[in-house]
Amino acid sequence: MINSFNASQFVADANEFFNPDNLFYLANKFIVLLISPELQKEIILARIIFLSFSIVFLILIVYFLSTCDFIQAHFLWKLVEIITYKSYGARKYEKEWGKIKAFLDKGTEDAYKIAIIEGDNFMDQILKRLNIPGKNIDERLKNTTAGQIQNIDDLREVHKLRNNVVSDPSITIDFDKAKETLGVYEKTLKLLDLL
Repeated sequence: MINSFNASQFVADANEFFNPDNLFYLANKFIVLLISPELQKEIILARIIFLSFSIVFLILIVYFLSTCDFIQAHFLWKLVEIITYKSYGARKYEKEWGKIKAFLDKGTEDAYKIAIIEGDNFMDQILKRLNIPGKNIDERLKNTTAGQIQNIDDLREVHKLRNNVVSDPSITIDFDKAKETLGVYEKTLKLLDLL
């Protein structure tokens, strides 16, 4: 004979099972079972296998993070930026910019001219890295908007001075003019978070 379903008995069993004292008892039994020496002996091989796989995958993750260009560009660079509060590669730019500014310390007119020319060349490299279209710095400056570089008009003016220095060697450049010109380049680099 088939037993009929007794709803009241089902509710009573459910209430007993979900009783907080009973749940605490079951959780305690489960924890004791997990840490029991018998179970630990049974699963030691599985633990060793999973630990080995974990170590292998960790090594693979570190390897791919260090060799994959895409991940370097999007993960490691951002990590460096977060840690240093500067754009990735800013140290390299700072070092290069320091070499250009060192021409001012030489105190000669030729050194000032070289500083202006080198500063302009350096700015051309920066504009290339920003993917501003153009075959040369003249075209790149024309294609740059104030939305991309806030002081683009000043940058265009100092580029004209650089062109004058290159085309007319007899032009005189004093320390103040050279410092002012490099100041425009430096301001641009700071606006771009490269210094």
